[in-house]
This record gives sequence, C-alpha cells and structure tokens, in this order.
Amino acid sequence: MSSQEQCSKLDNLTVHVFFRRIPPDLWSAANFAQHPSAFDMQDFISGLKKINKAGGAPIHCRAGVVLACLKSKSGQEEFKLATETLATRVSQEMAGMTALRYQQVVQKSMLESRIEAPKRKHEGGHGDQELATVARRKVRFGKMDRSRFWTLKSGRTVEDVLFEASLMKGASTKIRSFTIDTHCPETEKLFDILEWLEIEQAKAVKDFSLPLLPMSTAKYINDLRKAVLERKPAWEVPIPETDQKSCRLAQTTFDTWQDLYRKHPSPFGVEDLSEAYWGRNSWPLLMKFLDELPAIFMIDGEKTGIDSSRRRNQSRQLEPDGTIHRKQFGRRFDLIARDVLARKDWMLVERMKGWDPQSTKFLQESGVDLFRETHTIMSHRLQETVNNAFYDRARFFGIYSGDRGFQAMELRPARYRSYVSFFHQYPAYDLPVEERDMKQQAKGLAHLLRIRRFFFIQQCMLNTIALYQAPSKEGGGQVGDSDNDEEDDASYLYEEERVHFDANINLASSP
Repeated sequence: MSSQEQCSKLDNLTVHVFFRRIPPDLWSAANFAQHPSAFDMQDFISGLKKINKAGGAPIHCRAGVVLACLKSKSGQEEFKLATETLATRVSQEMAGMTALRYQQVVQKSMLESRIEAPKRKHEGGHGDQELATVARRKVRFGKMDRSRFWTLKSGRTVEDVLFEASLMKGASTKIRSFTIDTHCPETEKLFDILEWLEIEQAKAVKDFSLPLLPMSTAKYINDLRKAVLERKPAWEVPIPETDQKSCRLAQTTFDTWQDLYRKHPSPFGVEDLSEAYWGRNSWPLLMKFLDELPAIFMIDGEKTGIDSSRRRNQSRQLEPDGTIHRKQFGRRFDLIARDVLARKDWMLVERMKGWDPQSTKFLQESGVDLFRETHTIMSHRLQETVNNAFYDRARFFGIYSGDRGFQAMELRPARYRSYVSFFHQYPAYDLPVEERDMKQQAKGLAHLLRIRRFFFIQQCMLNTIALYQAPSKEGGGQVGDSDNDEEDDASYLYEEERVHFDANINLASSP
C-alpha cells in the first residue's frame, strides 16, 4: 500500500488531528501532550485504538506497537510525563482565559463530541457519513445565488470564506450559519486586517444600540425604585399618561419583586424551585411582553416553534401549515411571541432553572439552540419580503432567562439580500440577592423595556408593506434633567455593564 493510500485511509478515521499531521515515528504520549489542540490524553489512546483496529498498513501497525508499549509499561512513565505536561499547559491556558474564550472552548468541545457520537448501524461508517454530509452541504452552497454574495474590496466574498471555515472540524454554529460575531477571535482570524476593518465598519452602520425610553417612563421607573426602598407599595406611584403599557409592566414587576424579597428564607437560596416559578417572579414582564399588539400572543409552556417545525418537517409530503394528522416535531421553547393570524414567530425565550452563565446547559442552549432557532426565524421573515427598509432596520431578538438573570442576543442581516448576518450579545443582568439600592434591578427592567419598545416600532412598520413608519420621537433625547438632584436622575438605567452573579450561591451545575 502506497504512502498516499495510507494517509487517505487515515483521513477517513475520526481520530485526533495529531495523527494526521505528525509522522507515525513521532507518535508518543509526550509529543501528543505538546500538540496545541491536545486537551485530553484519552484522545491519544482512543486514536491509537481506532487506527490499530482499521489495520492494513504500516501506519496502523505503528499504532498497535505504541498502544502495546503503553500497556506493557507498568509505571507508564511516558504516559505520566505526558499527563503532567498536558495538565500544566492546560492550567496555564485556562488561567489566562477570558469568559468569552472559555465559552468558545466549551462550545467547541460540545460540537466535537456531537461529531464523535456513534451513528446508527444502517447509516454506515462515521467517515462515510461525514463525507456524504460535506458533499450535500457543498451542493447546497453551489445552488446559492452568488449575485447576493457580499464581495469585499479584496475580491473575496464573505460567504466563500465562512463556508470554507464551516467545513473544518469544530466550526462554530455561527460560522456554519454565515453569521459574523465581531467579538469572536476565531472568526477574525479568517480575514486579513483590511477585510476585518471593512466588516466592522459595516456592522457599525447597523447600530445595535436600543432606543431610549420616554423620559416619563424612565422617571416612573426611578420613582418605583425609590418607593420600594421606602417600603411603599408600588401601586401607589401614579402612572404617567404616556407609554402607560410599559409603565404598568414596570409596576407589576416591582410589585412582584417586593413580595420576592420579603420571603423568608430567601428564594435565591432555595434550590428546588421550578422554571415556571422563576418565570412568574424574576422577570414577569416577559409573560406580557407584547400583549398590546392584537395578533401577538406570548405563548408559554414548552411550545414548538413554527419555523423550527417547518425546518425539521420539510421532507414530509404534507404542508406544515395545513391539516396534519401526524405529530410534528421541532425545537420546543418556554416562551414564544407568535402572530397567531399570520402564523409567524417573532421572538423566543428559553429558561433554565438556575442562573449559571458558565454551565454547559447555558452555553449549549444560548450559544447553539437559541441562536440557531432565532436565525431560522430571521431567515424566514427575510425571505417573505423584498422590502429594502426591512432589510436595513429589522432586528431579531432571543432571550435566555434563568432564575435570577437574563441575557439577550440580537441578529441582523448584514447587507440587503446577502446571506450574511451580524450577531450581537448584550450584557447579562441578574437580580441581586438583596434589595440594596434597587438600581441593578431597574437596569435589567429598563433593558427589557427598550427591547420591547423597538419590537413594537418594528411591528408597526411590518403592517405597512410598502412604507415603514419612522420611530417615535417621544423616546429621543437624553433622559434626566440637570436641575434634578441625584435621586431623580434616571440616566443609570442605560449604563450597560455586565452583572456578575454571586458565586457563593450554588444555583446550577458548573461545566
């Protein structure tokens, strides 16, 4: 068997990249530990077993010899040395790792574990199926309209760059969906400096800032905060005449928080509370987020998304919108904003029992599941219209909520009729264990009301196909008056800072 045939057979095996790039003579545990992508020594042992099992070439014989050598050594000095070296390198990397990079590493490992998962027997070998999947993706990419591609000044198209990157093992869900996160270092490495500057400038034009609340609403939230601190009922604060729906949501939320903080023992220290309980008590305004829009219903209770159902049932003969006697399947969410007349979903909310932004559940559901379904909703809404203004101004939100906190994400199309989209992740907010000055709670409430305000403006525009209404002038300008004292200043509501949860409270399992 020739050397080329041996390498080809090795490429079809789902083994660590170390075995494809390093000559067999250098296959040792110590060398594997020095490899930049080595994180678990078990990958080295499992790779040797897979190569040895395949057989049929000197390369596989070499794998068998190394594996037998490891088993024969009682002390396993080579393995011990490699383990210590690997542990030292990993600990050094994790010590200097930022929170964003940590999320990317965990999401990458979860994605690779999915790829490594065993397949059904009738589907054939893993290598054959992976090649078939890549072939199908290349066919679909070849059918895309290249006139819609985003061509950079360098001559390269963003779609081509992202597609080539998506074929690499461990590619993120965002890259596979032609989505650019300008805060992702892995995505930035795909482009040169000038190309990346051009992409960042295009994103800056989109303006991911949220509209400010009317001054009367911001002042009302601040008055509610002061009333709670003075132990006065929230309903005693008079509601202003403008933006009454948002003010009522704020009043209901503060009233719920008053009851929450009065409980003994504190609900934040009780571990056996449910997702439904926190959905009613932590951020209750989400349950009535868009109730003033006549056709929009906030449907809770593990409801299957329409767009998710369409995507997963697209191979069926019957139309998903028609009468179907067979049970459909799709991704279920805790809360869906749905237009029941037009049968369109507009926003998704996913909940978790405990608020732990570092847990694998949070990283999986917020970074993969919620993003993917929100991207599907955006793609379907964009396909249903050819309005230029909608492409320029449409914004799609997904919210991940826990017992104490929430974090919102946003997707926007990058250019008119382009397949590329921009991703933006907003700061996380959570409820402190104690009332304190109630400013942190008010910031999170104001952030949700600002998302709701833009969504309402967007819905008004969608009702007019040819022309979209301009945003209301009521919310413009800076909030607060220089003549007011510090207690009446509500500008703190717009201080976007990442809120750290109390690490002393064990609310969810760590990864």
